[in-house]
Amino acid sequence: MKKLNTMLVIFTALILMTTTVACKETRNGWQSNYATAKALAEAQGKNIFLFVSGEDWDTYSTNLRTTIFETEEFMSEVEKDYVLVHLDFSNSRNEDQFMQEDAQVAMDFNATTMSLPAVILITNDGYVFGTIDFDETVTTPNQYIEVLKTHNEKAKTVSELLEKIEKAEGAKKAKLIDTLVETVPQSHRYLLTELAMTIPYIDPTNESGIIGKYQVQEAYSNAIQSIYMGDVQGAINALLAPVDDGFLSSEEKQELYYQAAYFYSMQGEETIPQVVEYLQKAYDEAPDSELSQNSIMETLEMYKQVISSEQES
Repeated sequence: MKKLNTMLVIFTALILMTTTVACKETRNGWQSNYATAKALAEAQGKNIFLFVSGEDWDTYSTNLRTTIFETEEFMSEVEKDYVLVHLDFSNSRNEDQFMQEDAQVAMDFNATTMSLPAVILITNDGYVFGTIDFDETVTTPNQYIEVLKTHNEKAKTVSELLEKIEKAEGAKKAKLIDTLVETVPQSHRYLLTELAMTIPYIDPTNESGIIGKYQVQEAYSNAIQSIYMGDVQGAINALLAPVDDGFLSSEEKQELYYQAAYFYSMQGEETIPQVVEYLQKAYDEAPDSELSQNSIMETLEMYKQVISSEQES
């Protein structure tokens, strides 16, 4: 099994994309185009079983396909609830006209950070509700079907939440979105970022009590973007932006102050006073918290000693 080689293969496919070789929409009963599979799933009221492989460089992918996924026992059972789609990133597909589209789908669904073969379970409106890592001990169609069944309740929950979100308003809608975010696998919650960031606008008075949670997430997202651009001060400003809005808990403020102190520390000795200032603010927000007791207090004392030594010298 190949770990993280997926990103290299998919990225290479995107660059080497050329033209001309037609690709069948189905192979052995499996859809080979995600857009087509999604349209079928919507029409049939089914979910999507997305199998991502790299067959000519990963033998596990081939074995899984031939011994389980393409067997009549597996397909006849799983097709009751899923449209099956197989995206294969074999090296021999470099000139396939559909490779770029398939690669984008795999990247969108985070398959690039998973081991191959990978399976991602998706609602027919595009929300991930489960992933299945390759397991060498699962060797028969029936065993795999039993693994798949463990995700049935999650699929139902996600679908019901989406229906409720569509109809709800205000704080009720905000809470439902929050429940959806917590229900989706953590590895794929980033797909809900746009929806989650609507919460402060849906519930501007914070009746739901969860705006702070998403303000912190947005602050981190904006700070990371600034760091990627080399703008450390911009990252600090992004972290501190929601502090005075009135929606953050003491622990949430503490977290942002603490992270701001860390970013100040990245700028060298000249910013030590700011590091101490924001460490102190972090501590004062929640002195009895685990973060205060285990990290902030010790770090604050260390920086104070540095300042004291410099003053003495």
